[in-house]
Amino acid sequence: FDQGCSGDDLIFVFDDEGVGDLANCTTGANPAYPEPSYVPSNPLAAFDGESTLGDWILSVTDTAGGDDGTLNSWGLIWEYDDPGTPYDVVLDANGMATVPASDLIITATDNCGAVVVTAGGGGGMPNTLLTTLAGGNGNFGNMFDINALEDVTLQSFDIHGDTGATFDVEVYAKTGTWVGSENDPGAWTLIGTAPGIVSNGDGVVTPLNLNLGYAMNAGETHAFYVTPTDFSTGGFNYTNGTATGNVFASDANIEFLEGAGKGYPFSGTTFQPRVFNGNIHYSTGGGTTIDFTCDDLGINFVEIFATDSAGNESMCTATVNVIDDTPPVLVCQ
Repeated sequence: FDQGCSGDDLIFVFDDEGVGDLANCTTGANPAYPEPSYVPSNPLAAFDGESTLGDWILSVTDTAGGDDGTLNSWGLIWEYDDPGTPYDVVLDANGMATVPASDLIITATDNCGAVVVTAGGGGGMPNTLLTTLAGGNGNFGNMFDINALEDVTLQSFDIHGDTGATFDVEVYAKTGTWVGSENDPGAWTLIGTAPGIVSNGDGVVTPLNLNLGYAMNAGETHAFYVTPTDFSTGGFNYTNGTATGNVFASDANIEFLEGAGKGYPFSGTTFQPRVFNGNIHYSTGGGTTIDFTCDDLGINFVEIFATDSAGNESMCTATVNVIDDTPPVLVCQ
């Protein structure tokens, strides 16, 4: 509101779809603005998509001399999309629970590939490690190890697919090396599925656009099995290595080791050493997980952020219902 008016008792509802014009002050009348709502001097749409949490500050200045006034009250009226069914989180026996931020979204996509999903803002720093696109061999999926030199969260992979290939891709993971578990499905956890991937062809990467949120602590080794589920139209390109377990590519945060080519699912000959071709997308820092305790019982609203490799950020609010279903321990005399 930026308008001169000689009336008293100014009572407004500002609304971008309001019915009144602020220029129509009824001088000497009480109230000076009788309409139920007015279009503000500057659109309130500037706040669309912003969080309602935190402090909102209203500044009022009277630049006319000879009188003064009192601000009696003010408030905000907002509308929001129905958050739908809350995400239930059950506390453990210690009254705690940790949830990956990626579990609180339905989808997060970007025009340039993978994004980092975090809670509470200050998103983790996106990083990408290219292994190679040398090719030279291929058809099957790949098993390989990654050493975490710092705390990181693995987000997605880009693969090197055959020209003309279309397939579903599954990503499995386990703590420790893959060596010795290459034929044991029970040792692995399926952490992501990318259906209907159309290969961009030889010599270029094909993004899987996953949001895995798979955390690795500094000093840990984790194994991954990235594989198409159907080889009828083609498979992955990969490269012959020099020795299984050799560090093939690295940066300040992770080491990528030479691994193997392996049929789906966990079947057939293990061809090694083989080098997975493509990109490893991961993040450092940021709140990729959210901790809940007994203080959070009931409905909680959590701000979730998606950050792309260029630093662009989007935000939504997830609804989390924290549940304690552990009965008290009672010992009678």
